[in-house]
Amino acid sequence: MWTIGMLKKNAWNSLNGYYRKSAVVVALAICSTLLGLAAITMLYASFASGMMQPYSVVGQTPDPDEIRDMFVPVIIRVIYWVICLALSFLLLTFYTHPLEVGVCSFFRKARTGDAKIGEMFYAFHDARYRKILKSMLFRLPNTLVVIFSVSFSLLGVIYIPIIIVVMMGLYPYVLVPFLLSENAQFPLCCVTEISKRTMDGEKWKFFQLQLSFLGWFLLGVVTLGVGFIFSIPYYQATKAEFYACMRAKMIAQGITTEEELTGAVIPQIQQQPYRYDMYQTGGQ
Repeated sequence: MWTIGMLKKNAWNSLNGYYRKSAVVVALAICSTLLGLAAITMLYASFASGMMQPYSVVGQTPDPDEIRDMFVPVIIRVIYWVICLALSFLLLTFYTHPLEVGVCSFFRKARTGDAKIGEMFYAFHDARYRKILKSMLFRLPNTLVVIFSVSFSLLGVIYIPIIIVVMMGLYPYVLVPFLLSENAQFPLCCVTEISKRTMDGEKWKFFQLQLSFLGWFLLGVVTLGVGFIFSIPYYQATKAEFYACMRAKMIAQGITTEEELTGAVIPQIQQQPYRYDMYQTGGQ
C-alpha cells in the first residue's frame, strides 16, 4: 500500500543525490520540445500575419477578380495551418513521446543511484526506437485532440477543459512509458493492458497525487518558469516512486512477471486472476 506523503517523502530524499542531473534532464526535455513547437508557431504566424485583409461586398456585386482576391489568401492560410499542425504532430509523435520514455528511464534508474544524463535518450537507440514508437501509438488520438484544441485560439477558455478531459483519459496508461523504459520489447496491446489492469483502483489516488503538486506548479508560473527547475524534477521523481509501487503490485497480482519486465522472456498478459490479498501481504 502507498500514500501520497510516503511517495513524496521518498522522492524528496532520493532527489538530493541526483538533483543537478535531473534538472538538466528536465530542462533539455522541455526546452527541446517547446523550442520546436515555438519555431512552428512563429513560422505560421509570420506567414499568416499579412494574409487576411478586410473585404466588404455588402450592397455591391463583386467581380470575379474581387472574389478570387478575397478567398485565395484564406485558402492558402488554411493550407499553411494544416501543414503546421502536421509538423506539430510529427514533432510530438516522433520525438517528444519517445523522449518521455527516456526521461522515465532516467528517473527510474536514478532512484537506485544509477543516474546518467544520457539515459534520457534511451528510446532513440536504433534497436529500440521503432518498437517504442509503435508501443506509444496509444497517444495518437490524444495528441491530435490536444493539438487541434490548442490551435483553435478563438475557443479561448473552452479548449482548456478539453485538454483536461484528454489527460484524464490517459490515466489508465500512465505506466506505459515506465514499462517501456524497462523493456522496449513490450508490444502495444500488451503494455497498455498491463498498465490498465495495474491502474485499476489507483486512478483516483494518482489524480490526488498530481493535485498535491498544484502549489509547486503555480510557483513555477509566478516565478516566470524559474520554479519549474525545482518542481518538475520533484514531480518526476515522485512518479518514479509511484511506478515502483505499481511495479510491485503488478508482479504480486500476476499481471506480469519480473522476467517480462526485464526482457528475459517474451512479454504476454498473464491470465491469473487478481490476488489483491497477495499484494497487501507482500506475496506471503
